[in-house]
Amino acid sequence: MMRRRGRELARWCAGALLMGSLAWLAACDSRAATPSVTTVALEVQGMHCGGCVAAIRTDVLAVAGVTNVEVSLENHSAVVTATSPESAAKAESAIRSLGYIVKVNPNQK
Repeated sequence: MMRRRGRELARWCAGALLMGSLAWLAACDSRAATPSVTTVALEVQGMHCGGCVAAIRTDVLAVAGVTNVEVSLENHSAVVTATSPESAAKAESAIRSLGYIVKVNPNQK
């Protein structure tokens, strides 16, 4: 999948070069840029069962910009991966809205 995307991007950029337009070149550069990734580790108090884990996972993944979430009942934690700090903050708010107490855990990654 990644090779196919790379070839498609290369073809698209080559077409932009042939067009000779600065606007096309700028668009090519912006498409090739890698998006930033934000990962935040959270301590989640109040989880008691697998249903709690599933509810958190479902609501956090519904937040725009969240690409992954790992929820641990054993460690009472969640690790959220998002495309921006704003999305990570919205994921934290989503967990709070379910009634859990959430703290950022700087010691866990």
